[in-house]
Amino acid sequence: MRKVALFALVFAAVPFAVDAQSMDQAAIDRALLAAPANLKEEAAVISFDSNGRIVVVREGSNGLMCWDSSNEPGRQGNWTSQCTSELNRARVEQNHQFSHRGRTNEAIQELIDEAELDGSRAVPAYGSMYYHWRGDAETGGSHTNIAVPYATEANSQIPESRRNDAMWIMDAGTSAAHLMIPGF
Repeated sequence: MRKVALFALVFAAVPFAVDAQSMDQAAIDRALLAAPANLKEEAAVISFDSNGRIVVVREGSNGLMCWDSSNEPGRQGNWTSQCTSELNRARVEQNHQFSHRGRTNEAIQELIDEAELDGSRAVPAYGSMYYHWRGDAETGGSHTNIAVPYATEANSQIPESRRNDAMWIMDAGTSAAHLMIPGF
């Protein structure tokens, strides 16, 4: 009788285990949409708990971490996945904590502005890449920027105004300053 009950329990659990594995792989694949092809295989995949803290879904070995960002509060589905250096872990986690506390774009921006003003804003690693993917795997598109915290036109000689023919600094003078490179 015990063997029959054990067999029935295992047999009933197999479909759920297979489905959970495929859902996990689908989530990993979605998070990796933003990663450059040569970095995907060894990139870490992360998600976030209900407080916005990082949870490692898959360990990585190349210093890149990726996550599905399509369901983040305040993001309204704009970007479906993002990747950046693990050196930016504190900033990524802080961003998600702000998102979970703020819940709207305006409230999230207020939290970010307060942290900028009081000096508690986590700063990204200078020169680190942020890779973004918007849309699904077939029809989506990528966008990449480079973190240059506190860069301005005066201290970098890179323009602060939008350009279509050259890179420019967005959010100049803040910890969020980054290089925008048209077409990249």
